[in-house]
Amino acid sequence: MNSKEFFQEVIESDSCPPNFREIYEEFQSFQESVLKTLVEFHRICEKERIRYQLAYGSLLGAIRDGGQIPWDYDVDVFIPYYEKDHLVEVLKRDLDEKYYFYCPEVSRNCRHVFIRIAPKGFRTEALHVDVFYYVGTPNDKDKRRKFQKKIRNISTARYYKLVNVKDEAGGRFFSCLKLYFIKVMYLLWPLKNIEKTYNSLCTKYEVNASLYCVSADTYSTYYEFQTELFLDSILITNDIGEFRVPRKSEKMLTIIYGNYNTIFPIKNRVEELLISYRKLKYFEKKSF
Repeated sequence: MNSKEFFQEVIESDSCPPNFREIYEEFQSFQESVLKTLVEFHRICEKERIRYQLAYGSLLGAIRDGGQIPWDYDVDVFIPYYEKDHLVEVLKRDLDEKYYFYCPEVSRNCRHVFIRIAPKGFRTEALHVDVFYYVGTPNDKDKRRKFQKKIRNISTARYYKLVNVKDEAGGRFFSCLKLYFIKVMYLLWPLKNIEKTYNSLCTKYEVNASLYCVSADTYSTYYEFQTELFLDSILITNDIGEFRVPRKSEKMLTIIYGNYNTIFPIKNRVEELLISYRKLKYFEKKSF
């Protein structure tokens, strides 16, 4: 489904909010900004031969919708953890001045373990390309489950220790209270120990020697992917440009979404868009 089809479906539905035309035009401008960021990321990775591929909703949009999911705005990609330092070095040296990136390697106060690349003028909490790392895992199933939990727990510890409660809650009072309560539990965790443990876990198992890989963050227990899905990518061209995807994209999408061609009811899609739109507008009002 493309943007025009989605817009028409909303306009003709009972779920159409007031001023939807104006809302969606602005939403699409946000989409365009982050997609240009992806184009720049792709340029750098191709130039430096950094292995990457579209992930999660970005992969779904590229395969199912021929571009960006019409009601989604952020972009997700995967790179192997062993490429992290190389990518950080290249971003510092070669990233176009229209963009910037944020990660623990440039700010110890960064709450997330991965890299976010954003267009200048936008905060990374709002518009970003999320660069997730994948790592090797134990081949034994029980050991793999324990390993996944360790990755999740240490990533969660960093997140809650460093999260800006007010911003993350988007000004919602009860969400603020919940985040403050959880944050207190992690205050005594030394950041140095968190970083050391995270790096140790991410480098413990070689990707090429592992049957399965997982995302090295708070989503590590959600999915496990056959390593082969990361080792063979292809270039595809669609409405938004040329990008890399797994050669077996359908298999990866099935792991994540099941029947990935299923499109949720229009009410759900409009709600998702409006939540994202309010988040974008909230951070637009915040100082950069």
